[in-house]
Amino acid sequence: MTTIYTLTVTDGCNTITTSSVTITVFPNPAVLANSTSTVICNGNSITLTGSGATTYSWTGGVTDGLSFMPPSSITYTVTGTDGNGCTNSSSIAITVNSLPTVSATAANAAICTGSSTTVTGSGALTYSWDFGGVNATETVMPTVMTTYTVTGTDVNGCINTATVMVDVNPLPVVNIGNDMTQCGGSILLDAGNVGATYLWSDNSTSQTLSASTSGTYSVTVTDINGCVGMDAAVMTFNAIPTVNIGPNLTQCGSAILDAGNAGSTFLWNTAATTQTITVTTSGTYYVDVVDVNGCIGSDTIVATINANPTVTLALGTTAMCFDDGNLTLSGGSPAGGTFTGSGVSAGQFDPSVAGNGAQLITYSFTDINGCDGFATQTITVSACTGIHSTSGLDGVTIFPNPFTESISIHRTLSSEVTVNIFDAEGRLVMSKKAEGAKIEIATSELSNGIYSIQLVDVSGTKVYSITKGK
Repeated sequence: MTTIYTLTVTDGCNTITTSSVTITVFPNPAVLANSTSTVICNGNSITLTGSGATTYSWTGGVTDGLSFMPPSSITYTVTGTDGNGCTNSSSIAITVNSLPTVSATAANAAICTGSSTTVTGSGALTYSWDFGGVNATETVMPTVMTTYTVTGTDVNGCINTATVMVDVNPLPVVNIGNDMTQCGGSILLDAGNVGATYLWSDNSTSQTLSASTSGTYSVTVTDINGCVGMDAAVMTFNAIPTVNIGPNLTQCGSAILDAGNAGSTFLWNTAATTQTITVTTSGTYYVDVVDVNGCIGSDTIVATINANPTVTLALGTTAMCFDDGNLTLSGGSPAGGTFTGSGVSAGQFDPSVAGNGAQLITYSFTDINGCDGFATQTITVSACTGIHSTSGLDGVTIFPNPFTESISIHRTLSSEVTVNIFDAEGRLVMSKKAEGAKIEIATSELSNGIYSIQLVDVSGTKVYSITKGK
């Protein structure tokens, strides 16, 4: 408001003097302290502004309208001055809440590849993880070393963060090899990873395992970090064929060597490829046998083969009459052998004992090696009194007659029969023993002419006249 003040002065002479002055009194400005927020979290900024005046001055070094970070809860006062120079003050209390003490922990500081663990945040009311999780405890499965960050918010809405690191250890690399097939023997399986612990499928616990039987072999390897790796392989062991061609031998003439193992393939040192070979010379013989699985077995033998002696026989006669005396047998070579045959006794041949027909004489000889040889020759015994029939043989048909290259004899009997053919002079030119109801006799070696054919069987003897030629 405006007030006029007057001064009157009276001196002794009654002189009066007056003077006036006008005083104007302005009101103080209505100053107000303002803040963008009165409650904040430690570390956040606010801006203080004054209103109701022209210029403002804040306590605490604050500049009006300039953002700053209060260090703690405090009351700030602003003094405002208007255009008349009048001033007024206003205060505002700022509350600064402490940040929550947030921590992050992991159930496992290190895990193995493919495994999981949990991370846990604490010290706040709600949580938010950098991978999107919103629970205090979350399950994670990192593939490499990873740092996880959790943001915690307390009841005042104040936020703080914490981190935790989870390392990832690789699994041990285990390689005991590919599936294998081999013939016999054994295979050394190595799980590697020196210094680890091992558990094989047979419960052994060493780094290596010698496998010698067919089956699936597996191993579990645990390294120093507790990480586990494994591998498995199928081992097939096919038996090596057992080959036994016998002990060393000494034999006459030849020997048959048998490698056995039918169905396999064979290779002898003679280049033969059969299961058996016949050897006729002395020497060392061996064979490789490859079975259906490709497995190879072998054996060796030393064979001593002594040659059989070469035996010949040249009898002094090859034809005798039934009534002739005994013949002393000779003509066998080498000397010192033995004669055998029908009618033979003590080196003598008795035609009456042997009987009519072709009689086979055998000469046998055994050398110093025990090897045998023999030779044979025939002595034909004839009645020498002409051909005649002692009894009839019913049901006998001989055709054709005349004959050329062969004759057929049909009988009712099938028992053994001796067929003797004599020429026109009574000489035996052919003799044959046969069985059956039908007998074929080849006659190409006979010349044309008249012959007598004699049949002798269990029923008796019969002589027929036949002719060769057209």
